Amino acid sequence: AKELDANTDYYVELVAKGTGKSKEEITKDIRRPKYFLAQEAIDYGLADKIIEEQDVHFERK
Repeated sequence: AKELDANTDYYVELVAKGTGKSKEEITKDIRRPKYFLAQEAIDYGLADKIIEEQDVHFERK
């Protein structure tokens, strides 16, 4: 249980730092499942931009 708590604290700290939100807000938000549409993830601070399908190129082997 201690390790899980330590990992959760670390995760909360990283997400708070990356999103600019408080640790308290992140802790509240991860207490329940939360799913984001692409724009919502950007608005929340988890993503920088939406990559369009035509902009993605894969090399076939």
